[in-house]
Amino acid sequence: MKNNTIGKVLYLIAFAVLFNMSQTSAMPTNSNKNYLTSDSVSLNKLVLNFNCLKFDMTKDSAYIELQFLFIGNSMNYIRQTNGKYQASVRVNIQLMAEGNDTINVHQTFYSETYDNQSNEDKNNLYDLLRIPLKKGIYDFYIAIYDNANLENKITYSDRLDLSFPNNIVTFSSIQPITYQNRVEEYNKYTKYGWEYLPYFSNYYPEVVNSLSYWVEINNTESVLGHNKSFTVFSKIVSADDIHAEPLLSKQKTYTTDIRCLLMQNYNIESLSSGNYLLQLEVRDEWDTIHAYTSYFFQRNNPLVFENLQTNTMSYDTLKKYFDYISVIATPAEHKFIDNFTPEQLEDGILFFYNFWKSRDENHPVETWYEYHNRVLRVNNNYSTLRYKGYRTDRGQCYLKYGPPSDIEYHNFDGNTYPYEIWYYNSVPNGQVNVYFVFYNLDRTTKDYRLLHSTVYGEAKFSDWENYVKTGSYSIGKEDSGLDQENHTTNF
Repeated sequence: MKNNTIGKVLYLIAFAVLFNMSQTSAMPTNSNKNYLTSDSVSLNKLVLNFNCLKFDMTKDSAYIELQFLFIGNSMNYIRQTNGKYQASVRVNIQLMAEGNDTINVHQTFYSETYDNQSNEDKNNLYDLLRIPLKKGIYDFYIAIYDNANLENKITYSDRLDLSFPNNIVTFSSIQPITYQNRVEEYNKYTKYGWEYLPYFSNYYPEVVNSLSYWVEINNTESVLGHNKSFTVFSKIVSADDIHAEPLLSKQKTYTTDIRCLLMQNYNIESLSSGNYLLQLEVRDEWDTIHAYTSYFFQRNNPLVFENLQTNTMSYDTLKKYFDYISVIATPAEHKFIDNFTPEQLEDGILFFYNFWKSRDENHPVETWYEYHNRVLRVNNNYSTLRYKGYRTDRGQCYLKYGPPSDIEYHNFDGNTYPYEIWYYNSVPNGQVNVYFVFYNLDRTTKDYRLLHSTVYGEAKFSDWENYVKTGSYSIGKEDSGLDQENHTTNF
């Protein structure tokens, strides 16, 4: 595991870990007790991050995997008989089962050797330990010592549930990943034919734009049946509004087996600063949920406003954000947005700030972040082969008026084209009990066009109910005066 790539990755992990520790007072604790992550503690000099993850193994057994990242500069290095200097840490673990059976595990980890004793510029030490156990509930206690200074000690305790029932579908712990590489040889640092390094924090700073993870799904064959299909749905939602539309989502279909592995990666570059949940569900062919788990993480990504003071925002980024806000811009604001050039970058940054300041004088940043999350939701839910979600009619309605109070879905039934009716209890202009009708002409894509609305200033077509009936109209681009060539003219 000692090569330049992994060394650089360990450095980046340490950067995130130490930055996270410096922000600890502002960080919420992870209340999900299915697994432990990111328990960073420091006493005297020793600094450690570790993960404790749980995995099903056989009918009667499971195992825990303890992953350790010691910050190299925090350990004490002592002279060895060969004249080199080396640090070592001792790990003592006690696991007490409910029947009072006690398991003790002892392990020593050693750093690389160095020519000097100074703890400056020392590489971080990563190692792991797997402990097989009978299924059950355990009281877990761990003590970690710097062998050069036994007073330099870290302790931690918790209660671990390793029941993993055999008669239901279960998830293992979610394993955040920061590096993986396909290998042929097998050793303790490999799994499933991959060499990997864990991610040791629930904190994702601006420099980390990827959330990668593994998770095992257990017992699908015995519970759902042999050679059956099931789907794992994953989504990222705001931890402050878990019932809102997902900001990002994916799904993957499997055939049942004793154990299946999901390896997934989310690009989180566009996620603004905030608290989030990665949620996973296993659903069968009838859409019944059989298992659920989640992973809390915090994102620090200032997007725009922290760059206003330094004017480091690029033209392309600001142009993209102008595209996002064009649907809610006034005609006067459109004059600047539509004619924005690279030479106007400084003016553009000031314009963007004033744009949100005019909409919420006290909370312009929060208002922009909320709107940006709406853009993520519509891109996730309404994108087509031709257009990003924020450029579609449904997406622009969502951005302009927010999530609908209710949606009525009508699928293709041989008599009508697929269409949706979005109901709003109220809209910003003061109207109440209004609705929008979107229809899908080709029946195979998510390309729904706005056909009719009762909101002032939006598209109107009084005969829309007959229009969506197949055969009632000869539907074409030129039909009934509807502009179907320009995808966004209704907004």
